[in-house]
Amino acid sequence: MRDIINKLLSQLADEIDISDSQEGVVRRAYNSVADWLNQKDTLIAKHKVHIFPQGSIMYGTAIKPISEDDYDIDLVCEFTAHTEDLQPSYVKKSVGQRLKENATYQRMMEEEGRRCWTLQYSDSLNFHMDILPAIPFHEKYRTDSRFKESYNSITNSRDLALLATDKNKQTNLYNFIPTNPRGYAEWFKARMQIGQQKLVYDSIERIPEQPQHKTILQKSIQLLKRYRDVMFENKDDGLKPISMIITTLVAKCYNGESNLYEFICQAIEKMPTYIERGRNGEYVIRNPVMSSENFADKWREKPEKARSFFEWIGKAKTDFNRLANISSFTEFDKVFKEMFSQKPVDRLMEKYKTNLQQEREAAATHNDVEKPISLIVLESIKHRITPPWVLPRGFRVKIQAQVSYDGGKTYYTIENNTLLPKHVDLQFFPLHSIAMPYKVKWQITNTGSEAYNANCLRGNLFESGELTRFGIQSGKKECTAYSGVHYVQCFIIKNGNQCVGVSEPFVVRIQ
Repeated sequence: MRDIINKLLSQLADEIDISDSQEGVVRRAYNSVADWLNQKDTLIAKHKVHIFPQGSIMYGTAIKPISEDDYDIDLVCEFTAHTEDLQPSYVKKSVGQRLKENATYQRMMEEEGRRCWTLQYSDSLNFHMDILPAIPFHEKYRTDSRFKESYNSITNSRDLALLATDKNKQTNLYNFIPTNPRGYAEWFKARMQIGQQKLVYDSIERIPEQPQHKTILQKSIQLLKRYRDVMFENKDDGLKPISMIITTLVAKCYNGESNLYEFICQAIEKMPTYIERGRNGEYVIRNPVMSSENFADKWREKPEKARSFFEWIGKAKTDFNRLANISSFTEFDKVFKEMFSQKPVDRLMEKYKTNLQQEREAAATHNDVEKPISLIVLESIKHRITPPWVLPRGFRVKIQAQVSYDGGKTYYTIENNTLLPKHVDLQFFPLHSIAMPYKVKWQITNTGSEAYNANCLRGNLFESGELTRFGIQSGKKECTAYSGVHYVQCFIIKNGNQCVGVSEPFVVRIQ
């Protein structure tokens, strides 16, 4: 089954990748801007402008947005000649002025950003292009007290380091800030080639032609970025883990692994080990080519960003691990859509429509509702007894689960398969539209060596609720005592001993 997971994930990465036609549109737009900025007999021509891409387009890890619209393209506009005495305000404004001299670009330009000029494209493909003005990291600046620490922290590709423009939003003053996007790209390329046949790229002065087949590292980053986008789709976008952090941590985990699924699971486990703590307890994720730069610097200003990152890691660990328990294409279709959104999964599953149809026909032949994978697993547990009622078809009951980290003072709703620590309080309530009167029965099934050694596997009892809601003792109260995977299922009983509603098993994972 893991071979199938690996194949499906690899194909899914292809579906969320930018298509050849989309890349062609971006490439033409990029080249046109580069040519315009490079034209002779202009104000900036004497500085011999050098244009090159940076970010995910450069690394081959770009993905389609969930809406499959509004792509983000980053490039650097470097002045390479007569730059020793240039002021950051001149560098920034002169690039903006040159863009405005083109009537088309003037219409596309947004207001000046902190670091970049932005062009918004909306013809055959919606995307925006961020253009970052910069100059070389000259000798004169290397001993400057403002930049000395940054320059000394550059571990490789020092000759590629730059000073980019930065405009303070409060004071409107311009400054230079150290950066090394080409050095980072060289580092990433070296990580990508571990254990691989040497890859050949075009000059980094143009958007590089990517190899026909992406590496395990590139696809892993693409899938984890898409998983992040789906998780934060309806949340505060400012809390979403940034791509540079994901790219850096996953690349540090990579050692030439050849199995996509296994590497993703390993990377999710190892990524937190590359996050350091500073002398004041702050989180530090170092730029691998300029160690003084902390990619997690905004976590100190906004601690919610750190919490969101670790929530993303925890949920990713649960969701990717549960793929190993799936045994049908129908279930893959359902779970992949939850993890990666509908459009790319629909395109992927079109390749397997025969398999999906056969599974649906088999389910119809058995005159039964397709069983969720959690129920299939639960029914295979030997110490769990079969419910004594004739169960209705379908799952009319849903389980609302809540967790408290403060001894029951405050509860937060959690999702199925959420990974939880030990020694926290849980409560479960049934959600349904069944008319009263009725009774509620709960079956709790534990697994794992800790529950076994404590003689608390359960699964052989159908317990009443202890918590009251709507005048009925319907809710179940539990705590997380034993590491492992545990199952909670709810049954609604009417007319003496008739089961009129049953839930899918709610899966509780405890660290």
